[in-house]
Amino acid sequence: MMRLEEFAYDLPEELIAQEPAAVRDGSRMMVVHRKTGEIEIRTFRDLPGYFGEGDVLVVNDSRVLPARLIGRKETGGLIEILLLTRQPGDPPEETWEVLLRPAKRVDVGTTVTFADGCRARIVRRLSEKQWLLEFRTEIPFDDFLARFGRAPLPPYI
Repeated sequence: MMRLEEFAYDLPEELIAQEPAAVRDGSRMMVVHRKTGEIEIRTFRDLPGYFGEGDVLVVNDSRVLPARLIGRKETGGLIEILLLTRQPGDPPEETWEVLLRPAKRVDVGTTVTFADGCRARIVRRLSEKQWLLEFRTEIPFDDFLARFGRAPLPPYI
């Protein structure tokens, strides 16, 4: 059985691409030869040379939901919200299961304010870490997320 610790490693910030390569097919690509375990660093333009007859290329064009929000509690303190699961409901209300950080000093009924008059109210505690929040936004919620949400990043980035 794999342990979570096996996935923890140091990744120097300077090795994380902040922008795509100017010449897109010049992006670096790591090739692992399964039979030998040999690792090569090539460029994306070399990719077709690794396909054989009958091979299939699957393209993942999914995007990450900008599910990380930073708001301000009534006390003035900042709070980070990570959206988990959208609950059924009718606009303009949006209800979500969320993670809060820090969650120690949060109570049911607390209001969190965002820019442009958007607010969320903590409706219920679901577990030690999960909460139910009801959002009221002046613009459609998906537009609100596109404007104010950020992609949740794993701890190593």
